[in-house]
Amino acid sequence: MTEALDERTRQRLGGGPSVVSGRITAALIALVVVGGDLPRTMTPDDVRDLVEAMTTAGAAMPWQALVVPTLRIVTTGPARSWGHVDEETRQAAREGYGRLLAKRVRAQRLAEAGPVALTPPERPRAVSGLVEAIDGGCGMCGVASVSWSAAEVEAAGGERSARMSAWELRTVEGSSIGRRWPKLLSIWLCSACADATGWTGSLGPSAVERAWSKATGEEVTLETPTPTTWAALVLRARRAEREEPEPNAASWQHYTRPEPVVEVGTGPVEAR
Repeated sequence: MTEALDERTRQRLGGGPSVVSGRITAALIALVVVGGDLPRTMTPDDVRDLVEAMTTAGAAMPWQALVVPTLRIVTTGPARSWGHVDEETRQAAREGYGRLLAKRVRAQRLAEAGPVALTPPERPRAVSGLVEAIDGGCGMCGVASVSWSAAEVEAAGGERSARMSAWELRTVEGSSIGRRWPKLLSIWLCSACADATGWTGSLGPSAVERAWSKATGEEVTLETPTPTTWAALVLRARRAEREEPEPNAASWQHYTRPEPVVEVGTGPVEAR
């Protein structure tokens, strides 16, 4: 079991292979004594949970744990297996196993709960008069929500914290998102689009092209026009005093890549 654990998990379990092996052995002893069982398959997190719940009690259960500290010579053991383990130690193991089962049940419930749609968070503060807000979706790809598993949401500390982690608030110039605008703009970026800006170093055409290419799997070439951002469509609607577009159900749903053109004869003709 120890060979399958990565270095990070081994460090969380106490350090070197011999120490980790001893802790796992103690946990398994406690499991045997209380009549518990193991899942059919175990992840490193499952092993960590087992060790945390059962090792303390299990370390006190082997017969030598009682004999060696006393320096006595004992010629006979208990009449039945583990008969020397006192009730206090058994109760500690039962309580640990109860916690372990509760964690398994919770993990199963979260696995069956389905994905959680995380929309952009509420703004932490109102924007100033020099800044204009665009809300409702990602300013680049336009997606209205990102999906996390229920387990990821719980690990983040709940839905509010998960939304803050899944979205990033940016203040940018309109030209950064493809539309000149007299004010600065406050927009939300989903984690995928925020990663694209981190890769390129700033929010601009290169980041937009990278985010679109990663989301669609299509290659960006010199002939490929920079995709139109969802925020640019919102600004276009505001300038024309029209109804603003709804955010997308999927990233870049608002944008369709133009068909390439080829030169035939004396003028451009759309490729079929």
